[in-house]
Amino acid sequence: MPLGTKETYGGIFEILKAADITDPEQIKLELARVLAIQKQSQSASLATFVAGMASPGVKAFLSSGGDLPEAALLLLQAREASTNDAQAQAAADGPRAEAGLLREGFEPGQFPILKAAFSETARETSAKARKAAAGVLASEIDKKIHDFRESQIGEERLQAADIEFSGAMTGIEVYDFAKLLELAEHRWKLRLASPDVSKRKILQAVIAPKEIPVEAEAMEILRERIFQLEKQGVDVSAAIKAWEAVGWAAMKAPYIGVSDWHLDKANKAVNATIQDAATKASVGGGNVNVQVNQTNIGTAYLDNMPDRHSPPYADVGD
Repeated sequence: MPLGTKETYGGIFEILKAADITDPEQIKLELARVLAIQKQSQSASLATFVAGMASPGVKAFLSSGGDLPEAALLLLQAREASTNDAQAQAAADGPRAEAGLLREGFEPGQFPILKAAFSETARETSAKARKAAAGVLASEIDKKIHDFRESQIGEERLQAADIEFSGAMTGIEVYDFAKLLELAEHRWKLRLASPDVSKRKILQAVIAPKEIPVEAEAMEILRERIFQLEKQGVDVSAAIKAWEAVGWAAMKAPYIGVSDWHLDKANKAVNATIQDAATKASVGGGNVNVQVNQTNIGTAYLDNMPDRHSPPYADVGD
């Protein structure tokens, strides 16, 4: 959801835990109400509002049986009587916060100002926000999620989350196309710098366009990841099919290389296999129980270019 930073998400989880809410539909409804209340408050930042909701006083209120909308209304009233969010978080903690306010530099004479949170104006604002919250539905959160996923930043965050999740579940990284080429170029440079580099590779570096050996290195990276998946018992048939298609394209134009479109398609196929394996591992408690495809990926593409059967070499990080 478009709620800001990881700290904001962390605050939301703390609030839900304090309120002991676990039902997904109830979570969406309560969050929709909190968002409606925040919009009515003087707190322009959702992040700071959530931080206030996650303050000790509000969490104590939730733990003692208070619900999320009431906690949000309490914070809203505190914000009405203060000049910034930091003060409102302190005021929401109640009388117990006075010692903390003194430590923060407040004067005792300022306490009555904070008590204005319970003034008639603050109560009127609270009543307006309560009415707004009563009119929202859980489906509004679904719409926010959908709209965010369709946005550019949402797609980027979703891709980043997929990469992190897939890597954690399978131990195999997911690369976007730019990252794949960046890594391939770096590894190609490492090969050329190796003391036992072959004369063929040196010649290739001199006479061939840079893209061709980099593309070959990218293919090697994809091949390694397919082998890793196969060792985990994953059905890699779709990834192999896409990888072989790039190989055949390279055979047809050995001095031109392959198009970015073909290489990107193979990369996406490998990524999809990794992500599918990660999902199955998650559902199965960490065990991927699928049929292993035994197709040999030593295609004519590799057989006709034996130099591609290179021995294992150190990872870039070594």
